[in-house]
Amino acid sequence: MMALAGSLAQGQDDRPLVGPATPDEIAALVKALGDPSYAERTYATRRLCGVGPSAGEALRAAASGDDAEVAMRAKQLLAVFDQLLFAGVEVTLAFSRSSVAWSEPVDLIVTVENKSAYPARVSFDVDPAGRSSRTADARQVIDVLDLADWLMVRAPDGKNIELRVDDLNGDATVLAAVQERAAGSVGSVVPAGGRVELTLANFNRGWARYPLLDKGNYTVMLDYTPDWTDSALLAARAGRVSSNAAVVQITEAAPPTVARDGSPSRVFIEQVAEGFVARFENRTDRAVILNTNFGMAPPFAVGQWVLEAGGDRREIGLKDRLGSSFKDYQPAGLVEIAPGQSAEVARLPFAEAQKVTAGHTPQDAGAWEIHFSYANLCDRAWQIAQGGMLLGNADVPAILREPLPPTVLGTRLTSNRLPLRSGG
Repeated sequence: MMALAGSLAQGQDDRPLVGPATPDEIAALVKALGDPSYAERTYATRRLCGVGPSAGEALRAAASGDDAEVAMRAKQLLAVFDQLLFAGVEVTLAFSRSSVAWSEPVDLIVTVENKSAYPARVSFDVDPAGRSSRTADARQVIDVLDLADWLMVRAPDGKNIELRVDDLNGDATVLAAVQERAAGSVGSVVPAGGRVELTLANFNRGWARYPLLDKGNYTVMLDYTPDWTDSALLAARAGRVSSNAAVVQITEAAPPTVARDGSPSRVFIEQVAEGFVARFENRTDRAVILNTNFGMAPPFAVGQWVLEAGGDRREIGLKDRLGSSFKDYQPAGLVEIAPGQSAEVARLPFAEAQKVTAGHTPQDAGAWEIHFSYANLCDRAWQIAQGGMLLGNADVPAILREPLPPTVLGTRLTSNRLPLRSGG
């Protein structure tokens, strides 16, 4: 990203690259951009990168000067400086609360003060009009994403916490905001002496979040170094800006069934006295909504027991619960499941399973294995794709004519396998 035309040589040079420079040194460095020695030109270019935008005035004068070679390199450096972030600023981080339980939201407040004599570029939007034009969810996601590349979040054990982003296809406004960010440059300018404040709302609980799940102190720092293509500038950390370390204490940990590594939710089966039970377990750190309106196709979920032995396969659907038309779709069938909790999805008596396998090879019920399969396509993304077919259809239940909650789980899950045998 931070590249200069005619890439810099990678030779050794022990002279310093970073730190402030006097006006006389800057003038000498700009002049050295046209030095006959390649090594001197290279050092001058690197050193000016280390000085940063405070060399801008001298470079702008050189860019319109008579020395064509100096002017070309000065223009290249000015183009690089236009991409630098946080140059000349002081970044301070603070949490809105000093301690919270794992499930309570906390905001991260980012304060940027431009203490330099030149404008500074930041990675986020500071325009009040632009900020107010977003929905709350879209604003939360893009604010976190605008800084996530340079945030270091550490758990009580010292390990880094990775950013989690929920499926954005569930909300068209959020997806559009993120796609807009990805398609073009992001950022704003803070004038010399200016101060801006950005609140990363729901830092640990939003759509884009850092899950703070274990008890103890979590620390957050912003650490930015330009993405130099030159190894000497990378090694010297030219243009580096670091914040203080903000600390928040998590007073109550998430249940152990909430996956710390971001593992997805699951369906699993258990053997009980009368047969088998299929359960859904929410392993995520946020509540999800499970569609238990079963049928053969959307808006219904599809659930079935699968029995296999060798190459033989038998399927048992949830016959007593199958919906066949929109009128069978019930709001009560959308079941919210809290983080780390589970809910029963289906039961299968031994007698019914053994009836299906009777008369088939192998006839020994103990040779068969059983598992449960669940699939649901009826989520916000599916609903958006249907468009007017749902909105204009009076036969469609009201719940499907309004936007479904983004936490409705669209997924395909297969359970563990157990041997098909009764007793013991």
